[in-house]
Amino acid sequence: MKRKGMKGSSTTDRKFIKDTVRQRLIGLEVLEESGNELVLQSFLNYGDLPLDKAMKSMSRLVSSMLDDAIRALHDNDRELAQDIIQRDDEVDRFYLLTVRQIKAVLEDPSLSEKIGISNPRTCLGYRLITKSIERIGDHVERIAQNIVRIDHGIEEKDQILKLARFVSTIFNDAIQSLSKNDLKFSNNVISNTKKASDLYETIDEKKRNKTDYIYETEIRSIIVSLHRISEYSADIAEISINIGVEKHQD
Repeated sequence: MKRKGMKGSSTTDRKFIKDTVRQRLIGLEVLEESGNELVLQSFLNYGDLPLDKAMKSMSRLVSSMLDDAIRALHDNDRELAQDIIQRDDEVDRFYLLTVRQIKAVLEDPSLSEKIGISNPRTCLGYRLITKSIERIGDHVERIAQNIVRIDHGIEEKDQILKLARFVSTIFNDAIQSLSKNDLKFSNNVISNTKKASDLYETIDEKKRNKTDYIYETEIRSIIVSLHRISEYSADIAEISINIGVEKHQD
């Protein structure tokens, strides 16, 4: 079920639709959400949403949140930032769903085919990946919260946006590494994380060295969250390598 043409909808309208779905339509969840579209699907059993599809939907939600956070930071859009904060609840719901699926396979290996786990030994890896995605969602929410609090101009804004866009690319590539099963691609994600860390350090040092500049808590928190997102993305890429090795050994 898709609800398109929501670009002009207010945050209140979107929240009303989602609250109504949760309260009245059993098993119906927000599968995807962006600035102009809401996608709903009924999840009544494990077969309706295999683990890989749940993880993709979860990562798409987080990616959309991060893209919108960058736009909110660029445009000083507090309303969009508030909407991002609300969306993190959907990420948490997907995270809990994936945890239930993984636990179910560990308790009953016969469910592995229905849930989409070919080898129960990879369960720990998938568990760590979903936790990393969930934590990335938390950091995007934190970025949005800080955008709401900012009531002044932002120095070095272009550099912060450059870091944010680079981190967004790293996260999306990390998610792609799960399906690519390409060692070189995964290692490139890890390498880019180190570059993002260097850019973070450059911004951080430049701000700290300004004697006439108070390093605002909100700005500091935003760039720290971006740094943490890149680190969690590297974790995802590293785990994807390990899962690929385990699958190759079967």
